[in-house]
Amino acid sequence: MHSNIFAMSQGVPVQAIGYLHKTLGIAQTVGMKNCALDIQKIDIKQLIKKLNDLWVERHQVRAHLEKITPKLVEHINQAGVILPEDYAQSRKGGRNE
Repeated sequence: MHSNIFAMSQGVPVQAIGYLHKTLGIAQTVGMKNCALDIQKIDIKQLIKKLNDLWVERHQVRAHLEKITPKLVEHINQAGVILPEDYAQSRKGGRNE
């Protein structure tokens, strides 16, 4: 999962094979649900087809990742502002109750 995140953040297309639901969630977040397979349901023919398809579409996938990554980084960076504000607000509410 983490290797997928690192690769995608650099614009590298990946075929994710997930053993936890988080892998599919990450693929959905970046708009690449079709590039994630459940390890419990995968077979070799399916994997080969997915890898071949990804190779054919690699330029489009790379362009998509390069377009979406800055938006995701901006969204992630907002957590540094939102979390302290939320915490401060919850502390105020806690004192008044």
